[in-house]
Amino acid sequence: MFSNVVIISNDLNIVVHTRTTALTLTKLNKQIHLKEITVDKLTVPSNDISSNTNYIIVDMDEKFDIMIDYINEIRNDNNLCSIKIIALISSDSCQKREGIFSAGCDSIMTKKEFFVVAENILLF
Repeated sequence: MFSNVVIISNDLNIVVHTRTTALTLTKLNKQIHLKEITVDKLTVPSNDISSNTNYIIVDMDEKFDIMIDYINEIRNDNNLCSIKIIALISSDSCQKREGIFSAGCDSIMTKKEFFVVAENILLF
């Protein structure tokens, strides 16, 4: 089984944890191709993200409004709109949640929660 995952984050802890988890699962015969993109290197979704991507993990802590617009662009792209998007936040707030869900994210979790469940996310 093969998964393509894109992580968009400037948070080195999140990126390294995701990379390590993907490598561990690959050694256990779950092939994961992980593409890492920093927020500053984003262009347009059709250039940044392959249409065969299974998951996009988006760190919402930096440049929140830009990331909301980027997620909207993904949802408006016919080749990318069905990709599952997981938003990561440091602290939970109703206002952030509403904006993130309105943009089209499938799931929102804190970074602390992500550290616990990253393996399960990448496994499926």
